[in-house]
Amino acid sequence: MSIEPSQVETPKNIAIIGIQDEYTRKIIINSFKKILPDLQIFKFSKTTTTFTFTTAKIIHWLEYEDIDFFNRTLLNKHSLLINSYCIRKGLIRKANFNFNIRKYLSKNPNSILKSSIPETWFFEVTHKDYLDEALEEIFEVVNECKDNDERINEEKVKFILKPSLAVSNLQVYLYKDMLALFALNAYAPTEINDFLSHLTNTCLQMNEISFKESNQVKLFWDLTKDNEGEKGMISKLDLEMIFNQIKSILNDCFDSIVNEVTQFMPMENAFELFGFDFLVDHEKNAYLLEANSTGDGLSHVISKMFEDTIKLAIIPFFEDEEFIKDHDSKFCL
Repeated sequence: MSIEPSQVETPKNIAIIGIQDEYTRKIIINSFKKILPDLQIFKFSKTTTTFTFTTAKIIHWLEYEDIDFFNRTLLNKHSLLINSYCIRKGLIRKANFNFNIRKYLSKNPNSILKSSIPETWFFEVTHKDYLDEALEEIFEVVNECKDNDERINEEKVKFILKPSLAVSNLQVYLYKDMLALFALNAYAPTEINDFLSHLTNTCLQMNEISFKESNQVKLFWDLTKDNEGEKGMISKLDLEMIFNQIKSILNDCFDSIVNEVTQFMPMENAFELFGFDFLVDHEKNAYLLEANSTGDGLSHVISKMFEDTIKLAIIPFFEDEEFIKDHDSKFCL
């Protein structure tokens, strides 16, 4: 259980946790207790973000809206670490992201992004009432996706990949234990009203009788035939090829925004976890759909991810040195 500042003497290092989601908050706290057992952990309140200890280094793991970027973070670069960048709209907002990709491709026409980012159309809508009218003109987007969007698993069920990234000033690490999220119903291109065959969101599936989390949420590396015989979906070699594509795509993705300081600004004393959605076609080509300011995970997967994040981004801050590479870490450059 987290404690209040008044309950302890001045510690050397402390963590202030203020994630609202109880599931995630408990995992973060347990990860700190396991990796940094001497760390004092405090529950977030308006007072815990204002107090300071002269000998302490502090990690704020808070909701984005609760982080004081300017009055505290920028003025305490060597004593305060935060879990989010102030500016990252160039990555997590689709319009900004695709604008940056277009700009990047104009200078790097041979980038893998040219073939791995779905084509995007920008519409200038002067009034919200015109949105439906504008959408009537983009039916060709749906057709393009239908023609190429074959399923690579035997059950012909749509699925997407959800890898997570840790980004720190600016070093980018991809977490190897990606999730594969499956649609509930078999993919049927002509059944446009059957959203359960097109969408992989578990929040939309949970109330369905046929929903079973173990069928809809799987680990990427468990999809291989090599581990499950003919019940598997694709070969280990195919998985490696897809994973290498994802690494290349993400490399160029961050390369495209790293110099866009008004849309993405890494900070010396910050790190952030991002979640990405990928779709894989019948020829094992990976396509980046979107980026989110948080990752997704099963309990045992996300627990290990937070532990590895602490080793990768937080321990070096507390110990003023680069952390020795953990051979059990699932993060890779």
